[in-house]
Amino acid sequence: MQLFVYGGLLKGMTLSSFIEGSEYLGPAFIQAEIYFLGQFPGIVPGNGIVYGELYEVSESMLPGLDKIEHYHPYDLKRSSYIRKDLEVTCLPNGESLKAEAYFYNRSIAEQEHIPYGDYRRFINEYDKESCWVINSLLSGKTNGFFKSLDNNPLTKKVVIETINGLKSNGVHGRKQIKVNVVKLKRDQILNLDHESKVPDRYSRVSVPFIDEKGETQMALTYYPNPLMDKA
Repeated sequence: MQLFVYGGLLKGMTLSSFIEGSEYLGPAFIQAEIYFLGQFPGIVPGNGIVYGELYEVSESMLPGLDKIEHYHPYDLKRSSYIRKDLEVTCLPNGESLKAEAYFYNRSIAEQEHIPYGDYRRFINEYDKESCWVINSLLSGKTNGFFKSLDNNPLTKKVVIETINGLKSNGVHGRKQIKVNVVKLKRDQILNLDHESKVPDRYSRVSVPFIDEKGETQMALTYYPNPLMDKA
């Protein structure tokens, strides 16, 4: 089954080791609202966008994940989270498919809403003075506002993994997209936000990439706001 994750199970986050061994299918988003609950996030049904990652998870792994999420399939009232079916949109190709995700099963009253829908960005927003930024949209189109940078930042070529359609045997193919990342300071990123009209026109989202050494790191990217067409 496919599982959409948006919190501690994301790459680079505290619980990511618990989903290791599952097949990573790439970045994705869902329609929902996400809240910070003090130590962890939770999603509830809503009209916003929540960004995360999609995995192919084996049945044998589900009991362990259910335990982490305090999900009791036969006692929903005791469950902090409930695993539900939903539609997931994959980045960057926009392919939609059915998956499951853990929805928060308690009141979100007085909890902090994450308006841009990205928990990993929320946690790491001000940790570093600079970070990697993909200098093109995930669709492969170059963002013209990158030309406005005053100096030539550090640049390197990396790879992003994502879904590449459904094969005839029902298995999702995977694709590696080659992109450039640039090292930008916080004020430069905020300027890009302004130029790209975040969040009205674009969303700034954190995504994992694989560098030349085969190591997984994080970068920010700009993706057209999925709600823009619905406005």
